[in-house]
Amino acid sequence: MGNMDRQNIAGTRRGMDRGESKSARFLKLVFPALFAAGVCISSAAEKPFVHPGLLHTEADFARMRSKVAAGEEPWLSGWRKLEESRHARADWAPRPLETVVRGGSGQNFPVLFNDVHAAYQLALRWKVTGDTTYADKSLAILNAWSSKLKAIEGNSDRFLAAGIYGYQFANAAEIMRTCDSWQPRDFERFQAMMLGVFYPMNHDFLVRHNGAAITNYWANWDLCNMASIQAIGVL
Repeated sequence: MGNMDRQNIAGTRRGMDRGESKSARFLKLVFPALFAAGVCISSAAEKPFVHPGLLHTEADFARMRSKVAAGEEPWLSGWRKLEESRHARADWAPRPLETVVRGGSGQNFPVLFNDVHAAYQLALRWKVTGDTTYADKSLAILNAWSSKLKAIEGNSDRFLAAGIYGYQFANAAEIMRTCDSWQPRDFERFQAMMLGVFYPMNHDFLVRHNGAAITNYWANWDLCNMASIQAIGVL
């Protein structure tokens, strides 16, 4: 380790000893990752973003379609697994809630993540088969939740719910935003739900860490909330 490295570490420790704010300490820890992300964003800013483009691009879906149609492995086996999934059925019935609770009493969050899984898997079936039956059901799930969800509550685990399910929900919707039958008013309502319910919790956790010490939570808590914010931004 060089002298400069030792000086930097010593300076950081002295800053913490002087009672730096938790937010300042947090930024010191995550700045390298944020800087790297900024470099990537800057280099990509020269061309417009093309939807879909979060987990999958249109080229990805074209490859899926061709591999499945040709019966090639392992794509065909993976496709069969999707077809067999209960979440990918066109008769899936969404169960939207006004308040989702994760952690503490009255937990009901599995209702949300199961509907999110269904919206995503149905979106995949639509993109690969072109069958709008699956698109209609995926949109029905997204529209049902955006018409009802108002809050995510519970103990500290509520921030995991906001991060994980916010990221997943935004990914399903980002695929479906390419569907012509998703009415603009419905899409805008879904965006409003993501910005009004999920994003504030994502941001609050990254800034305040639920009022706890910066080292109190494992990195996955930060990462899922970062991922949710980025996905919502793309949506």
